[in-house]
Amino acid sequence: MKRCILLIEDELSMRLGITHALSGAGYEITACEDGKQGVKALGQRRFDLVITDLRLPGLNGMEVLSKAKEMYPDIGVIIITAFPEIETAVSAIKQGAFDYISKPFTNEALLIVIERG
Repeated sequence: MKRCILLIEDELSMRLGITHALSGAGYEITACEDGKQGVKALGQRRFDLVITDLRLPGLNGMEVLSKAKEMYPDIGVIIITAFPEIETAVSAIKQGAFDYISKPFTNEALLIVIERG
């Protein structure tokens, strides 16, 4: 069975690149460009995993993480960011994210993290 992943990324080229890579690896992807859209999508269906950028218009990645965990306590959430900060990474993990990845990263690296989850 295909795993369903919700991707929330405001940068178009990044969103398309990740969607293409994960679709090619057999995942079903729903992509949103901001946090509010992402939370709305979470309210409409169940996902196996959420990949969210940290800095987003509307709701940021930490707010998305919080809402996702409220709705589905056991959902996996990966935070991706171009602005890695130790404090934010620690906070994300404490709030239930299962990984925190700094951009740029390879599609292979992302797939390894997803498979680990």
